[in-house]
Amino acid sequence: MADIGVGLADIGVGLADIGVGLADIGVGLADIGVGLADKVPAWLIKCWFG
Repeated sequence: MADIGVGLADIGVGLADIGVGLADIGVGLADIGVGLADKVPAWLIKCWFG
């Protein structure tokens, strides 16, 4: 039973690592979005989003 618990804990740690990796990707995409928004003129954004 202890072996099963350790195995499940390992899986949990692996999933947490994946979650952290996905969060890092999300932050990177947000940074790209902000960078692109900085390059778009304000008047164009107003045209698109009213």
